[in-house]
Amino acid sequence: MVFRALQGDGASGIFSLTVVIEPDITPGRWLGLYSSVISSVFAFTSILGPELGSALAEYSSWRWVFLLKKRTCGGLKLRVGKWKHIDILGVVLLLASTVLFIYALQSAPSSGSGQGWSSPTIIGGLVASGVLLTRYSCRDIRPYPLSSRYHYSFARYIALLMVSFHFTIIQLPQCLLQVNTKSPTTVGILVLAIFLPSAAFSALFGGLYRKFPTAPLQLFLGGCFQVRGVGLLPSLPTGLPIASKQYGFEVITGVGFGLMLPSVLILARDWTSKELYDIKKPLLSFP
Repeated sequence: MVFRALQGDGASGIFSLTVVIEPDITPGRWLGLYSSVISSVFAFTSILGPELGSALAEYSSWRWVFLLKKRTCGGLKLRVGKWKHIDILGVVLLLASTVLFIYALQSAPSSGSGQGWSSPTIIGGLVASGVLLTRYSCRDIRPYPLSSRYHYSFARYIALLMVSFHFTIIQLPQCLLQVNTKSPTTVGILVLAIFLPSAAFSALFGGLYRKFPTAPLQLFLGGCFQVRGVGLLPSLPTGLPIASKQYGFEVITGVGFGLMLPSVLILARDWTSKELYDIKKPLLSFP
């Protein structure tokens, strides 16, 4: 669990740096194109990830997922002089609170007699996680511009839209595995109805933005597609066979993802001052 938390910490840093660096090195006239390219990369990895991961889990070993990452990262060299810019205390507080919280959530339901939610170990883990998270949140209270009503409303909108992303990439595959009794490889194929339109419309966004440079419009349309697609998925029957209309609902949701992701990358730069951009962009990606 600790190693998984460390891996997630590194992955979040890579994701945040990607979206922060992109506007700094991209001319304004090419912003729409390169935002769509980056979003397309995310979408294509969403396509390949479930396929490769499920194939490795079914026909080989899940350890290969981490072995591939180890070989890729082994050639990177660390610049020791840059370590002074890392918030060590913040990393420790956030990582410790996250590990304790996940440990409590995963251990309490599966524990034996006397080790459930009323167990001193589980209660202590939850309390310690809350204390560490509070300490982490209070140690760096940012000035008013980041907590203004305007920025908060935008971040809240993005957070609400990300709920549908979580529903389709986590809960939908679990439903296909446990309810519809599909194999991991088959599940990876079935969710392509979401990720293929997402990749296609992410690439299409570059051309749309150059002709209609209004990212809020694409963001609004993407939100409408997401709400429609995710809202229709719970109406499907719960029987063993998969309803054919499920794939149509997945396509609608994927179109919404493809329109929304590049819009977020553009709006975060246009609506944020330069001195706050490096802070604001990862925060918008975090929800």
